[in-house]
Amino acid sequence: MTVNSESLPASAFDAANVTIRCPTLFRRGDSNRDGSIDISDAICILSGLFGFGGGPCQAVGADCLKAEDVNDDGASDITDPIMLCKLVPRKRSRA
Repeated sequence: MTVNSESLPASAFDAANVTIRCPTLFRRGDSNRDGSIDISDAICILSGLFGFGGGPCQAVGADCLKAEDVNDDGASDITDPIMLCKLVPRKRSRA
């Protein structure tokens, strides 16, 4: 078994006490973590940027902050909600 790039014998582990931690999955653009990407995500990002209590991602961690970074430039800024609004499909009403 390899842990942190070091090879360890299987006898070093008690199978009943092994915990496997997987990285948190995130979906870029889903800043409020409701499972869909829509205008509410842009509002969530703007809320955090302009100090209105912050979006849900503010306290969750790095992976969630990556979800806010819509354009993947390494920062959560005004360009992210703008890009998100351009990407969200527009619903058309049928008359």
